[in-house]
Amino acid sequence: DDNLFPNVAADQLYFFGHSYREFRSAYREKLSGKKPGTFNGYSYRLMKVEPTDKFPRLHFARSRYFSYINTCEVRAFEAAYFKEILHEQNPLNMCHSERCLFRRDPKSIFSLTNRNAIAGVNTFTIVVDQKTDLAFYLRHVRSEHEVGEAILTTHVVPAGTFQPLIPKDVVSNKEQALASGAWTRDFSLIQNIVREFLEECLDLEDEIKDANQHGNWREKEVIKRPYHALYDALLRQKQAKAWFLGIGFDRLTEKPELLTALVIDVSLAQKLKWNTEGYGEPILLTEDVLRTIIERGTDQWLSAGMACVQLVNKNFRRLRHCLSD
Repeated sequence: DDNLFPNVAADQLYFFGHSYREFRSAYREKLSGKKPGTFNGYSYRLMKVEPTDKFPRLHFARSRYFSYINTCEVRAFEAAYFKEILHEQNPLNMCHSERCLFRRDPKSIFSLTNRNAIAGVNTFTIVVDQKTDLAFYLRHVRSEHEVGEAILTTHVVPAGTFQPLIPKDVVSNKEQALASGAWTRDFSLIQNIVREFLEECLDLEDEIKDANQHGNWREKEVIKRPYHALYDALLRQKQAKAWFLGIGFDRLTEKPELLTALVIDVSLAQKLKWNTEGYGEPILLTEDVLRTIIERGTDQWLSAGMACVQLVNKNFRRLRHCLSD
């Protein structure tokens, strides 16, 4: 809710007499020649990370996407503005400058109460051919015009915002949106990974959205088979396993990123077809390949994707052979 942040960007005139989101939309329209299709959908906002003996316990609240743009993405824009327009050499070190509206204290990145910290879910996918003992990873180059964030970066796939799939006609009615059963149905990292895999890697996004307008998106016939093939395999942990690798924060936007891995048998990746969000390809995966990516640096890789690469490299042998355990 933007009202949680009365002093930050939502209604604040900031750049050239407009709020950051308005400025952002105008810039994207000039860049692509068409109005960006940014949608103020509902999302899960990370509120607290509680360590336990085995796994971190994550606490979430309901939120909306535009509030993320106005309180997180604007921080990256502010740093870029200081560097490219004002020619500051170290924009991230200007935290205590009076000109800096959002990034006052570096330690505040670990506080989840000063911004609408909608979480991203980033999944390094490993495809294993157990007959040939070869493994591949899915590398994704994000589109210039069809994604709202991180355009033209190299990334892992699937990847997306942690959010429930609420029909657009319901989103416009706040009471109905907050009462939607999608909040409970989609409140699962596994469900989010599976849905994003179907959308980005099997090009079923339009079918999923259409099905969701008429009820549960998982019930449409064209979706049922691939959905159950992957989801049931994850439940059985025979042909697919999912791993939670860790949590990081984007240094520029301060967005929390949930880092995961998906290991699947090649039979579940026979019909890869990329949607309009970008172009992907399977790349032979070895420890040497991972080390080469890390040594070359992060110029093209999105930081969350590179974090996945580093964590997969750290746990490579366990992940690479987990389907044969």
